Amino acid sequence: MGLAEHIVDQVEDRLWPLDVVRRGVFRWFAPVLAPYLADRHTRVAWLSVFVLASSLALALGFPLGVLAVSPLLLGV
Repeated sequence: MGLAEHIVDQVEDRLWPLDVVRRGVFRWFAPVLAPYLADRHTRVAWLSVFVLASSLALALGFPLGVLAVSPLLLGV
C-alpha cells in the first residue's frame, strides 16, 4: 500500500463519525428538502443564495476576521 492510500485510509477513519452525522441529517431533512434539491437548476440557485447570504453575514458580522482569513484561503 502506498503512502497516498495510507493517508486516505486514515482520513476516512477519522471522518467516519462526521459522515454518520451527515447521513442522519440528510435522512431527517430529506422529505422537506427533496423537492428543492431534485432539480439541478433549483439546487444551484439555492446553493448560490446560501453562499451569498453567508458571505454577507460574515462580512457584516466579522469584517476584520474575513479580511484576515480571506488572503490565506484565496492566496492573494
